[in-house]
Amino acid sequence: MSKRPSEQLPRVLAAPSPRDRWVAVVWAAAVVLAPALAAACVIVVLHRPPPRGLVATFPGPVAFSPDGRALAVSSGSGGDVWLWDVATQSRVATLTSPRCTGDEQVAFSPDGTTLAVFSSTSGTTCLWDVATRRQTATLASRRCVGSTQALFSPDGKTLALLSGTPAGSTCVWDVAARRLAILPGLGRASGASVGAFSPNGTTLAVSAADGNVYLWDPATGRRTGTLTDPSDSDGGVYSLAFGRHGLLAVGDENGCAYLWDVATGRLTATLSQPMNQAQGNASITKHSGMGIGDGGPFPEPGDFAQNVTATFSPGGKILAADVSFGYGTYLYDVATRKRVATLTDPGGGGSQPALVAFSPDGTLMAVLDNNGRTYLWSLPRLSLAA
Repeated sequence: MSKRPSEQLPRVLAAPSPRDRWVAVVWAAAVVLAPALAAACVIVVLHRPPPRGLVATFPGPVAFSPDGRALAVSSGSGGDVWLWDVATQSRVATLTSPRCTGDEQVAFSPDGTTLAVFSSTSGTTCLWDVATRRQTATLASRRCVGSTQALFSPDGKTLALLSGTPAGSTCVWDVAARRLAILPGLGRASGASVGAFSPNGTTLAVSAADGNVYLWDPATGRRTGTLTDPSDSDGGVYSLAFGRHGLLAVGDENGCAYLWDVATGRLTATLSQPMNQAQGNASITKHSGMGIGDGGPFPEPGDFAQNVTATFSPGGKILAADVSFGYGTYLYDVATRKRVATLTDPGGGGSQPALVAFSPDGTLMAVLDNNGRTYLWSLPRLSLAA
């Protein structure tokens, strides 16, 4: 009997052939030489993934459990979320949340006991007990409709929903009390807001349409600081991620990733992401929506999407960055700011950057690209575990 599409298990790659083992040697050599090549402004691009470097492919967004033993996988089918065992590479359960369907996202609480299934369409979050696989609560408010990202605070007591609505407000749920508080918007004209909690949970960083990042105390709802867009351009912020020692990675809409020291408000690094200019320019057409019917000019070369996502490995030693029309996911040594490897998207180049997430031990990385699939990479073979 054939399985329904929602029951299909992720594809796992077979053992390497002799030719694959030869490719692995080439890959390893490229990783060793990558820092020197990066210093010489040479882009490291491997057009074929290494054998066993790519572990599995999933149909939608994923989240690692805090112990790294499980993945929650949004199947994109009627609110179904799979629980996937990393060790056995198999699906062990399916959780169905009828009230949380449509663009489902998933997030584990820091202690791993709760899984949040969040629907951006309805603004509703369904909470599941991971051990018993029973839904325990539903957090719903019309004020949260249009939210685009769900974040647990490090202590698991707060769930923040970042807004993509013009009002730009942020929903902050007290998970135990099921009580909602609202952080006011900061004049976002359009687009999705993004955010990140600091490791100690005392700061919530939230983006704004003006390209700045605003820092909030989630306990008091008081704004505590502002990080100003160093590019002084019209681009906004596309991603935020905290690392160790107070570092905040900001991916902007102009092809750059910035590293900020939050305590001092000092910009410590700017990393420009290599892009496929030819592919980006080829995407610009008269049907792009610009200059049609509004009397405005047609796009010029270079006026294509240059959005960047960036996140740290658990140890904070590696920064993973992806960019629209890039050559893959770039991995940087945070200490030296050198690019050490590029993981080429098996699905081809993308007009939007991939979303990246490390496993808790830094040995696996999930890359969700703009074709809606998530690729699970094994990093120890690349000597990049952090």
